[in-house]
Amino acid sequence: MFLSLKSRSSGNCPVCGNTIGITANDIELMETAQTISNPVCTGCGTELEVTFKGYSLYVGTSLVLGFAIAYVQKLKGPVLVFAFIVYSLIALLGFGYLVLPFMPLSFKPIRKHVQTLQIDKNGNKVDHTD
Repeated sequence: MFLSLKSRSSGNCPVCGNTIGITANDIELMETAQTISNPVCTGCGTELEVTFKGYSLYVGTSLVLGFAIAYVQKLKGPVLVFAFIVYSLIALLGFGYLVLPFMPLSFKPIRKHVQTLQIDKNGNKVDHTD
């Protein structure tokens, strides 16, 4: 049996604290690598980005493990660099398959690439930083 995202628990919106749920349809689209729209908080309407908590720790551990394996083999020069890259990629893929499904999800507001005045149709300023 393959590991899947179906056992994931929901998270909370970082802006208003409302519970965010991921539907079964979203999970199926994620598993088949199809594009889906980002989840939107039903409480405040903020568009959220879904990431893994501890993702940088996962990448850092893979890099350290790749270097340690290459160093223990007493490789030197360009061979050390090449072995470091290969072993790090193998560790990244292995940890990604074995560890990533168990890592909790994190929700954070999407940073827009376009600066706006953040006003609504009535001319009132919309503030999502509370």
